[in-house]
Amino acid sequence: VKGLEFPGACGVLTSGTAKRILDYIEDGQHPEIAEEARVLYVGASRAMQRLAIAVPQSQKDRLASLLGMTGTLTETIAI
Repeated sequence: VKGLEFPGACGVLTSGTAKRILDYIEDGQHPEIAEEARVLYVGASRAMQRLAIAVPQSQKDRLASLLGMTGTLTETIAI
C-alpha cells in the first residue's frame, strides 16, 4: 500500500547489490543502478522507528560511513 509505514523495516542486500548501490550513492554514476537504489530507499522510508539493513561484512563499513555522514544514528551488529 502506497505510503504505508511500519514500526520497523528490514532490507537484505547481496554482496553485489550492496556494492552497486553504495558505488552509485558515492559517485552518482551508472544511472542503471538508480532503480535498485530507489527500491532500497522506498523500503527504508517505510520504517517509523527502526531500520535494519543486512549487508555482507565486505560492505558494512561503507554503509555505516555513508549513514554516519547524514547524522543517522547507526549500530553495527556482527552476525
